[in-house]
Amino acid sequence: VGTVHDYPTGGRAVYLGFRPRDDQSCSQGRDIRTLFAILNTLGCYAGEGGEALSRPTESRYVINRFPNGAVSLANHMRTIEENWYGSFFRDEEEDKKILQNVKLTPDEVELTGHTLFGHAITYRGRGALTYRLDAAGSLDGFAGQDTTGITVDGNEWRFRETPADIAFFRIAPEDLDGLAEAFAVRCSAEGRITLPLKPDGLQAALCGADLHEAQRPLPVANAGGYAALDVGPDEAGEWMVIYS
Repeated sequence: VGTVHDYPTGGRAVYLGFRPRDDQSCSQGRDIRTLFAILNTLGCYAGEGGEALSRPTESRYVINRFPNGAVSLANHMRTIEENWYGSFFRDEEEDKKILQNVKLTPDEVELTGHTLFGHAITYRGRGALTYRLDAAGSLDGFAGQDTTGITVDGNEWRFRETPADIAFFRIAPEDLDGLAEAFAVRCSAEGRITLPLKPDGLQAALCGADLHEAQRPLPVANAGGYAALDVGPDEAGEWMVIYS
């Protein structure tokens, strides 16, 4: 019960004679998706928005895409019964009692050719997955837990041979401090990490918490035509920068 008016100069006004609900958590016993269905029908999600990918009842994951192109995905917790007692303040001891009976959603993330924003993604890890592709569809940023890498459109990128927590991203041009380009890298475990970068002319440094302050240089290895860093006990879990 309502009406839609499209303006000749662009834009749309929608009036509904009722308040549509959206209850993903099934707090009233079922998944109510009236508001989402209306917005989706009106084209508010541009065909493949993160909300449209996350909202279907059968969707296991919550998916977001950010203005810089990064895509993040994690297990959806919408069906968890929190059993919160409803006060205005949290009580740590009461929370501990409640959490003993709360069953969390699975921690594992497993994608097998899932189409996300026009790309087929295959991935295995835990927690949250974040990745960013450049204009050519090549990997330009990544963060994952207990993983070895990611496959995009059939092209596998393997950072390591054994799983670890891995982060890799391009440093913004305004933060380069005179460098041509630079990438921040972190790996939780010792061993070699191979990056989607050609090694020619690249240097690296251990930085720790401050990416702008190099603590000491690191050697850059050539691993089959790609840049690689050998992570030792002093580098594991610390931020490194690889640059030119």
